Amino acid sequence: MSYAISDDCKEIYLMTSKKTRKYNNLVSNPAVSLLIDTRDKEDPTRTKALTAAGRVEWINDDSRRLLVKKLLLERHPHLQSFAEKPETEFFVVKVKSLQLLEGVANASFASLD
Repeated sequence: MSYAISDDCKEIYLMTSKKTRKYNNLVSNPAVSLLIDTRDKEDPTRTKALTAAGRVEWINDDSRRLLVKKLLLERHPHLQSFAEKPETEFFVVKVKSLQLLEGVANASFASLD
């Protein structure tokens, strides 16, 4: 999924279609975790994986929705037509914790509460 983040890394902005299983899952259970990784196929020991755990909040305020849309499209301009569809919903993951895995065994954890 394409995303954008806040300057303090405590919010991750995303969008999805209301017509998807993903949307229905997020509505029924807003506790989420996102995995962002570097996957180095040539040298898996150099792989870094960041897991961000948090809660989904739907963006209902029009001015905030426009700001999130702008942030996402600055980073992912190819998603312009998707962002304009009436069934596209914007949301934020309020990050509660981060876990970074470097290589296969070197892990660190941070709580943001």
